[in-house]
Amino acid sequence: MGLSSEILALFEPTSPHRTTALSTTFLLGSAVVYLALFHPYQQKVKVPFVGVRNTSFLSLFLGGFKFVINARTIINEGYQKYGDRPFQISTYSGNRLVLSPKHVEELRNSPDSKLSFSAASVEFLKADLVGMSDIIGQDHPPHTKTVRRELTRDLAKFIDPIVDETRFAFSQELPEAADWTPVALNSAVLRIVARISGRVFVGDSLCRNEEWLNTSVKFTEDLFTNAVVSTMVPGFMRSFLAAWVFPYASRVARHRKIAHKYLAPIYAKLLAQQASGSEEPKEDVFSWMLGHASTKPELRTAEKMADFQLVLSMAAIHTTTVTVVTVMYDLAARPEYIEGLREEMITMIEEDGGVLKKSTLAKMVKLDSFMKESARINCSYLSFMRKVIVPMTLADGTHMPTGTMVAAPVRAMYDDPELLENPEVFDGYRWSKLRQKENQQNSHQFVSTSSSSLLFGHGNHACPGRFFAANEIQIMLVSILLRYDFKYQEGETRPGNWNLAEMVMQDKNKLLLFKKRANPPKFAFL
Repeated sequence: MGLSSEILALFEPTSPHRTTALSTTFLLGSAVVYLALFHPYQQKVKVPFVGVRNTSFLSLFLGGFKFVINARTIINEGYQKYGDRPFQISTYSGNRLVLSPKHVEELRNSPDSKLSFSAASVEFLKADLVGMSDIIGQDHPPHTKTVRRELTRDLAKFIDPIVDETRFAFSQELPEAADWTPVALNSAVLRIVARISGRVFVGDSLCRNEEWLNTSVKFTEDLFTNAVVSTMVPGFMRSFLAAWVFPYASRVARHRKIAHKYLAPIYAKLLAQQASGSEEPKEDVFSWMLGHASTKPELRTAEKMADFQLVLSMAAIHTTTVTVVTVMYDLAARPEYIEGLREEMITMIEEDGGVLKKSTLAKMVKLDSFMKESARINCSYLSFMRKVIVPMTLADGTHMPTGTMVAAPVRAMYDDPELLENPEVFDGYRWSKLRQKENQQNSHQFVSTSSSSLLFGHGNHACPGRFFAANEIQIMLVSILLRYDFKYQEGETRPGNWNLAEMVMQDKNKLLLFKKRANPPKFAFL
């Protein structure tokens, strides 16, 4: 997401913030020593820790940084050692109670009044430091309701706009040359996804506005970077440092003002239409959001609606970008899959008269399978993030006090040979083969969720936008594979992943070589 470069750039010799960063580091080191000596950590959950020697503050603090470097090993160790029993880990964003699939199944539909996704998000993103606790802390915000209902219900009619914006975005962000041309893949895909998502979220005029595009992308990067940097300091110092030392909270505030500047006129127009009874048919997410905000009058302001739109962009743009980039990295590393995927694409499109429709995408089971296998191999280590609101006791007797942060080890589950055959092998068609079994046609899809398949969470808060995201990703991959050849530069291979703030990150500066195919299919949408 660009977070790594933001954080590391602070300490570059040429950085204008270097003096501030070094001074801050000294203050933080002093604070850590003070807390380690005079503020012992009180363990809340009576289950064993993995990855730390003891439960003193200093041990947990150092264990959090150890987790950054060695997260997968630590989580796998706990998963293999404790099986169906929960265990704890120390991350530098706090301690986590790690649950097994049986616990996920037990808790998946717990009410927000007991086990809250939004409260976990507020704590994880440090939303209070940017004045957005009331937005991110909404249990059923307008944008989530809109995505779950109208967008998913009417997804078929958005395929043509997505295709149209994909074609335009490619013309702006990818080379048209017949010779091999280096492309900074992450940067190009990020802007393409921002354009496509914006087309559906805010309409065809605003989605091509450069200031809006920049804000919809940078809001997430600055929000996450502020959370990561703030997490590294003791709580009593965070508000001061976020407001007066770190630049990210002020950047978030600036993005919010820009979003309000562009969305306030649209909001005013919608309200005027409603008052006059001349409301036009709603064709974008922002318009639908206003209807869902009507049940909570305090949310029906231009500022809050703009904030909800930014949070929706946060949920949609970067996760989709990471998925597309990792699929492209894996295809470039395994080019033997490319022709088979192209053949499936061409066959299904020709069956539908040369037109790309939602039903066409649904028939591309090999593409869907490769997407899921790539996501399995490159997924974040933890999912199913929740915060305990009232004390709870699991069926196995584990007591979870108020404030406990829980998660599930999604990658460890995918590495478990008892849950998945030969998990160490990358098999791009693994999931399409499983779907061929009796009564499994609608299982094992990219968007499928279960207690042991948590790419999109599970239960009440399974990602509501996963159906839109899947179609968006498929359309982008169809367009790339049918229009371009691509490969790594000479002597280069697939870049590795690294962990940051409990997420898997990719090298944002990695280049791939692209060139237009000599004889692409003659489909009109290309």
